[in-house]
Amino acid sequence: IGHCRGRDVDAEVDSELAVRRKEQALLSYQLEEIERLGLREGEEGELTERLKILEHSEKLVTLAGKLAGLLDQDEISAVTLTGQAKNLAVEISRVDSSFATLQNELAELSSRLKDIASQAARYADLIEVDPSELDSLRKRAATLAELRRKHGMELSEILAQAVNMKSALEALERLEQRAKSVQKSLEDA
Repeated sequence: IGHCRGRDVDAEVDSELAVRRKEQALLSYQLEEIERLGLREGEEGELTERLKILEHSEKLVTLAGKLAGLLDQDEISAVTLTGQAKNLAVEISRVDSSFATLQNELAELSSRLKDIASQAARYADLIEVDPSELDSLRKRAATLAELRRKHGMELSEILAQAVNMKSALEALERLEQRAKSVQKSLEDA
């Protein structure tokens, strides 16, 4: 009877180990997939923002160029008009010194408009139309969307799940070592 009970325990332990090994294989596969993709916290937001800029890069260059032109590069620009307004304020201030404050404000406004125009022009110069980067980012976005769909959760949750998977795998490995140790002890007894 003791011998039969020992075989029953062995069969039960073997069955449980087989279940744990399948669980371990699945967790290992899922964790490897997540790690292979090199996910980063906040990556999806950065990717979305960069994609939006690249997808609209030509339009952004055009708009920033027009903005710079309206502010300071066109014949009739905001800076030119502000300068003319400042000159009129200077003339008024010569007669009425209380108008000097407005004259100074117009001078500051003109200077600020020049700065903004310069920033808009630099922005237009910095935007690059890069089809290969756009293609690469679109593929990465599709990969991340597929991963979210597959796991049914957001990337931040997937990253947290990966940490839990590592812990679960370590626990399963310890359990398997313990089971082997117990099985060896039973065999030796």
